Amino acid sequence: MTLGVSTYFHCSTNKFDYPRLDLMDANRENHPNGALGLWFGLKPEWLASFGEYLYSFEVLKSCDSLVLSISILSKWARNQDFDYRAKRDELLARGIKTLLVQEIDGRIDMGIVLDFDCIQNWKREVRNGDREHS
Repeated sequence: MTLGVSTYFHCSTNKFDYPRLDLMDANRENHPNGALGLWFGLKPEWLASFGEYLYSFEVLKSCDSLVLSISILSKWARNQDFDYRAKRDELLARGIKTLLVQEIDGRIDMGIVLDFDCIQNWKREVRNGDREHS
């Protein structure tokens, strides 16, 4: 399943050229669910509180997605011992490359890229409106 949009957005306190697993691990204390992969939203204004650096990208249409209920993510978050990295590895082993997070009302406004090889056209957006290519 895809969302029918071509550009997704990610915000971070880190400035980087392309997503890396070591960056995912660096912030596990504040955001343990970040070990699943690169979280994204459909609209950049929704993400401003997550950091000063805004990135845009596309996901290859050939990458398989799984729709995951927000209630399942919430259940994982309530479990102090939940291993997000192990869950990511399990999903990748099943061929799932991205997760689409479904809200209680059925909307899908965010997702998670598990396999960074699915990312294309990665760009760091400069806040003054100019684009900076990575």
